[in-house]
Amino acid sequence: MKYSKRTLASVASGDEASKTSYYYWEEVHDFNFVGIQVEMTLIADTFTVTLEGTMQDDGTALVSRKWQDITDEFFAVASITADGMFIFDTPCPFAAIRVKTVSAGGNDDVAYDIFAVGKDS
Repeated sequence: MKYSKRTLASVASGDEASKTSYYYWEEVHDFNFVGIQVEMTLIADTFTVTLEGTMQDDGTALVSRKWQDITDEFFAVASITADGMFIFDTPCPFAAIRVKTVSAGGNDDVAYDIFAVGKDS
């Protein structure tokens, strides 16, 4: 069984990623099941997290692939604004998943961690 775990982000208050939109990628084409965990440790601004997926797997760099928002289709919510988990409990059809974070409000005061796990069976 193939298994992977990784910290996608560990963002402290005042870091550049806490001030704007930011993306974190995870290639998942080798995995049937994927989980994404978001832990928000400080939220003084409006903060949202969504997931995007791509099936494009033609050698194009992750940053340049064509992405589609999959949050609502898979999890029946437009985004999350607090601690949460996205669990693909059926085989995941994507080549890669992108976690999009958006911070707005002007305080530049958001801190969070994002973790990913994948397994093939």
